[in-house]
Amino acid sequence: MQDNTSERRKSPRKSEAVAAELYLESSVFKAQTIDVSEEGVRLELNKPIRFNIRVRVGDMLVNRLAEIVWFEDPKQAGGFSYGFRYVE
Repeated sequence: MQDNTSERRKSPRKSEAVAAELYLESSVFKAQTIDVSEEGVRLELNKPIRFNIRVRVGDMLVNRLAEIVWFEDPKQAGGFSYGFRYVE
């Protein structure tokens, strides 16, 4: 396990591969299109899309509400990568 630090971070993080589950509540989000193409759409929403994330770290089960803060294109990263920030 490798420790990663950054001057922007408020708390330390560790690189560790463990199984995780994401739960998106059945919600309707009001949105406005920014641009549209045949390959996709860019939307502006009136609130962040939040997920319940459940991750087991050692003997502890972490169950937190989080929102997406960044996304990495799978063409560059080899798989879909998302950064989440815990809220509440």
